[in-house]
Amino acid sequence: MSLSLRQLHVQRGETHALKNLSLDIPSGARVLILGPNGAGKTTLLRAIAGLVTPKTGKIDVRGKIGWCSQHECLWPDLTPAEHLELFAELLGTSPLTRERLKSVDLETKSNAQVHTLSGGMRRRLSLALALLNNPEILLLDEPDAGLDADGQVKLANLLFAAAKDRTHTSFSCSTLRRVRASGFFAQASQNRFRKPWLWHLL
Repeated sequence: MSLSLRQLHVQRGETHALKNLSLDIPSGARVLILGPNGAGKTTLLRAIAGLVTPKTGKIDVRGKIGWCSQHECLWPDLTPAEHLELFAELLGTSPLTRERLKSVDLETKSNAQVHTLSGGMRRRLSLALALLNNPEILLLDEPDAGLDADGQVKLANLLFAAAKDRTHTSFSCSTLRRVRASGFFAQASQNRFRKPWLWHLL
């Protein structure tokens, strides 16, 4: 088991973002978190990543976490290479700049300032940063947000590759239309909880 939640309750003011949520995610699983805006998808991922403190409940995470936020954490005047070097220094790991940029199809943009990159390129850079510490658990919060159909397909191919060696990949998406368009989750068997809804992928 790579991830276990027990009676997780997260409250923001008077709003119960997550209430008494329990689940077990086995090693090697890919999980889709599906629900409308405000269902608690991002809150759940942030709680797993340790960015939100639950009111009650227990989270047992076994393995390093890679986090790809819905909102880009990029500096517009830095280049992709500089981002990798900075984050690698913070994490105490090797940037392996050329290899990592090649893996997300950004090798030719190594020295371009981020503000000159397309939305799809910036999302792929965010994915490279999430993979920097070689995580067993990869949390992706709406990674295809704002991308056109071509960008979604490119990102889906990268996610397939990234997921192969991960213990568990979690992906958050608002609508089934976007899930089907991305192609990353082609088949799923539903495993419903109250909200958000989780799908364990075949």
